[in-house]
Amino acid sequence: MSHAESMAVLRDVYLIGLGSAAVAVFIYAQIRNRAHVAWNYQGNVMARPYNALDAIAVLMLLGLFGLNFFVTAPETGGVTGTSEEPERLGSAAILVGMLFNLVICAFIIIYLRLFRDLHPPELFGLRHMPVHHALLWAVLGVVATYGVVILVSQLKGSAVQEENPQETVEAFRKNADWGFRILMGFMAIVIAPVTEELMFRGLVYGVTKRFTDRWFATIFSALMFSIIHFHVGSAPELFVLGVGFALAYEQTGSLLVPVFMHMFFNAWNIFWMAVATFVSP
Repeated sequence: MSHAESMAVLRDVYLIGLGSAAVAVFIYAQIRNRAHVAWNYQGNVMARPYNALDAIAVLMLLGLFGLNFFVTAPETGGVTGTSEEPERLGSAAILVGMLFNLVICAFIIIYLRLFRDLHPPELFGLRHMPVHHALLWAVLGVVATYGVVILVSQLKGSAVQEENPQETVEAFRKNADWGFRILMGFMAIVIAPVTEELMFRGLVYGVTKRFTDRWFATIFSALMFSIIHFHVGSAPELFVLGVGFALAYEQTGSLLVPVFMHMFFNAWNIFWMAVATFVSP
């Protein structure tokens, strides 16, 4: 499958996902009005504080995330350009990605605190449990989720084996500059997990749960999480990870747990990519 075909598939799924969410919000509203149920308020993740303005903010952020990957993807001739100077262009892409992630984090926090008068540490359960308890839950979550990821990867078989590796994986493997690799590792292990969990579990999951229920919110947030990486080959595994992160968040009520899980998964991948560079430099 060519890159253009992959992008076309992901864009279609992205639009279908957004359309399904719009339909689901309407259907769930009708059910709640008639049956007087409150599925959206069940569980350990706070959903009651969110309103329609937050749904608009989520749609805007999803669009920005998608735009970021389109702009910085090498195949699109964006910030990273062509592969003529992989080290310089690769570093530029990582720095742009870091800046974008920091801007997204700042926007979410400022929006919630100043415009919505909400308290992010309380809203996301950051003080719900001690850090060492969150780490323990994260380890348990990683063990449980990783087995499913391996199973899905095996079942996927040869369906997408011809898909090229993700650009970040190729850049890490081909770029011999360890300064670049360390920068990429910091981005993958620290910045990306914090930003993506704040976005997809903290905001997308919470807001979607407010207007539907936790099960639809789990599927929708995981779907958006997998699509926004714009890589068909890893989309099934990313979807499973997204589901695992959302379930861990709902089970514990603390966003720290999926953040730590995300960090562990990325650190594991970076570790094996680093090992591979020594085995096959």
